[in-house]
Amino acid sequence: MDVHVISKKDNSVHTTITLENEGLGELGSNSVRVKTKLISLTSNNLSYARGGSFLGWWNTYPVPSSLPEPYNDTNDWGIVPAWGFATITKSNIPELAINSTLYGFWPTSAALIDLKLEPWMQKGYFTETSPHRAKLMTVYNRYHVVSEPLPSADELAWRSLFFPVWQTGHLLSQYVFPAPSQSQIPIHPLGMGDAWSKDDANLTSALVISLSASSKTGRSFAWHLSKRANGTGPLGLLQVSSIPDAISNAAETMRLGFPQKSVSYTDLENTISSNWLTDLKAEKIVIFDFGARDGVLEMLADTLYSHPTLMGSRVVILQVGSEQKVYSSTELAESQAAFKKLSKIQVNTSTIRDSILATEAGKHYFEESDRLWNEWSRDRENVCLGMKLVWGEGVKGGDGLEGGWDRLCKGAVGANQGLVYNL
Repeated sequence: MDVHVISKKDNSVHTTITLENEGLGELGSNSVRVKTKLISLTSNNLSYARGGSFLGWWNTYPVPSSLPEPYNDTNDWGIVPAWGFATITKSNIPELAINSTLYGFWPTSAALIDLKLEPWMQKGYFTETSPHRAKLMTVYNRYHVVSEPLPSADELAWRSLFFPVWQTGHLLSQYVFPAPSQSQIPIHPLGMGDAWSKDDANLTSALVISLSASSKTGRSFAWHLSKRANGTGPLGLLQVSSIPDAISNAAETMRLGFPQKSVSYTDLENTISSNWLTDLKAEKIVIFDFGARDGVLEMLADTLYSHPTLMGSRVVILQVGSEQKVYSSTELAESQAAFKKLSKIQVNTSTIRDSILATEAGKHYFEESDRLWNEWSRDRENVCLGMKLVWGEGVKGGDGLEGGWDRLCKGAVGANQGLVYNL
């Protein structure tokens, strides 16, 4: 069985090891044994590697001790997890039958692994309770059964690619920035800590700027904004990406209900000076950074703060994603300094969802999420104009996960490509 391992010191260094004997032994109590079936690779996986030690992602699936040296050293090597589906091969949990399929967070390997699961919240949902995963944020320890008959391979692939970040868009539009008419108390973007008032959450007097609008999270957020009732969306939406024509066409098909403009990174500075922005007379400018190119956010902020008309607007910057690349230690330090300098607010999908599930609104969260996801799936061709699934096979080699990781590290996965792997 092939296992993809990555250097914790330099995430661009990686290799695939073939295990002859997985040596799992007897299945523990309240456990299932599974094999990864289908997973995707996105820029988020680079984040899981970059923040793996601090946020516990490396602990999800530690490298097996049976790997040859030096790859069995958990201080230096790790397995990056990925979203997708796995098949149960062995189970002692009555509700989880052999050959059934689970959705969740899986190793980038073809090796069998064991999960220790307990029922969670509603039928078909489970939480992983192994001690080595205790540091993980809750969303990464949740699994649920996929109903039979299974959707097509393409449908599973789209869910693997989009659902984690689509959920972020849902949480931002519905719970962090709820419409003023909703009874929902706004949730802080971090999901905890500082207060987040109705004024903070009100988009009706705001210009929204989406950086890396062609990212999967950016596209998902735009779709969720399009579902808001008339008069509850922003004054305007400026979408900045490497493929502005495709994003503009998608916006037209979504019928946003408020003005929008799609521009390239190179045209952004000129757009800020245009009448289109100033005529909106926005009291607030909310910037969602879904993973903009280096220097773009800093340039945008400097231009806004010095603009004779826009400098009076309150500027709020939310950090959602990161650029598709491996960051050096110097670049990480610069990024952290910029975060502080620009007073960015970090978005945390897991803690936002935790906060909602602890309230009355949480009783209907999954039902509402499923309804909207099904609606998005029907709209997908319009929302994701031009985006194609790029299928890979297995772990090893250029056509496997190994090749996909190379492409991510080099920033070579295009805005219209979605990497999915059949294991």
